Amino acid sequence: MWSAVAYARNDVSTAFQPRSKDGRPRLPRVFAPRPIGEPSSAMDTCIFCQIIEGVEPAHGVWESDDFLAFLSIHPCNPGHICLIPKAHVDYVFDLQEPLYSRIFQVAKQLSKPLKSATDAQRIGIAVEGFSVPHVHLHLVPLYNVSELDPHRHVKQTKEELSIMAARIRNAAGDGEMEGVI
Repeated sequence: MWSAVAYARNDVSTAFQPRSKDGRPRLPRVFAPRPIGEPSSAMDTCIFCQIIEGVEPAHGVWESDDFLAFLSIHPCNPGHICLIPKAHVDYVFDLQEPLYSRIFQVAKQLSKPLKSATDAQRIGIAVEGFSVPHVHLHLVPLYNVSELDPHRHVKQTKEELSIMAARIRNAAGDGEMEGVI
């Protein structure tokens, strides 16, 4: 759940902190067991795990018990969302069911408010996982051919990210999505 007070102040450092439905900060989460051979410090150094724990800030747009969606700080186009499982898993095909199927269902659900908030012609999806060793789906607003190119990434300001996150959350609030906005 997002802190309305922090967003009203545009305070990203406290705006995205995991909270329970009644607004209290959540206790640290229990993650799925690490795959065999993965370093024990992977979750300690994984930027996405740090975002989930509230150690690193993010411009969140949606959250459930299993997933988190937030804006990429280096988007292909404004509104570019990263959708991650809260369990630390490095490779998308290592996700166990039902998480594997559910992440793609959530991506489909998020595409509607993202398309509405950005006036995109389509929402593209990419899965690569080389930049951060934590499963993540990229949902990218597309307007033309060849826009789903990681070489087009442009860093956005905190203000630009905050404005876009609010637009997507507002668009998502109009629909029927399971999870917290």
